[in-house]
Amino acid sequence: MEEETYLPENPNTKMPMLFAPKRWLRYVPWITYEDYFQNHYISRHIEENDGNLNRVQILNFNRHNYDLIQTYISSKETNSNSRK
Repeated sequence: MEEETYLPENPNTKMPMLFAPKRWLRYVPWITYEDYFQNHYISRHIEENDGNLNRVQILNFNRHNYDLIQTYISSKETNSNSRK
C-alpha cells in the first residue's frame, strides 16, 4: 500500500515542514558521555594523562570514583530544575 501525502510548506523558503508533538520535544537526554567528558572529566584529568584518554580509562576512573559521578549528576539535575 502506497500513499502520497503533502507536507505544509514554509512560506518563506517553500521547504516542507514536519511537526512533532510537544511532549516529544520536551525529552532531551541531558546526561551524556560527550557532555561528561568535555565539561566535567576533561577539565579535571586531561593533564594527568598527557591528553591521551579513551573510554576504557574514563570508565575505570568512574568505577573507582563513584562519588564524583554522583556529584556530576546532582549538578546536572539542579541546573535542569532551575531552567523549568
